[in-house]
Amino acid sequence: MLKFFASGKSIEAKLYSAWHEGDLLATNLMLYWSGIAVYLFGGSVEHKRNTMPAYLLHWQAIEDAKAKGLRTYDFWGVETDPAHPWHGFSKFKLGFGGEIKKYEGTWDFVLQPAWYNIYKILRAINRKIR
Repeated sequence: MLKFFASGKSIEAKLYSAWHEGDLLATNLMLYWSGIAVYLFGGSVEHKRNTMPAYLLHWQAIEDAKAKGLRTYDFWGVETDPAHPWHGFSKFKLGFGGEIKKYEGTWDFVLQPAWYNIYKILRAINRKIR
């Protein structure tokens, strides 16, 4: 993805990584497009969580977005239901301030139904064995 967007596309991608004493602690993939910085996805490890690597990465990405003149930083979704497993992560995102905007959901446009059905079966199996 980074290679694709590095080839002069209208969307820029940037990978942010937080390291501490040789340990990779967190990584974020950001997209910059049409005046918006979008946190596409990322992850962090439990090890050394007290160093707050996810906060550092978002802070740096926000600073970079401001330097580019962008006025919107999109955390790509939050969950407001306290019972939902993603609620804690959403509290992290909401801790930066901002506002919640609601958009229409995403939909799959299926071009090859047979392959799509195989994908759905494999995805269901993968979610059961986790």
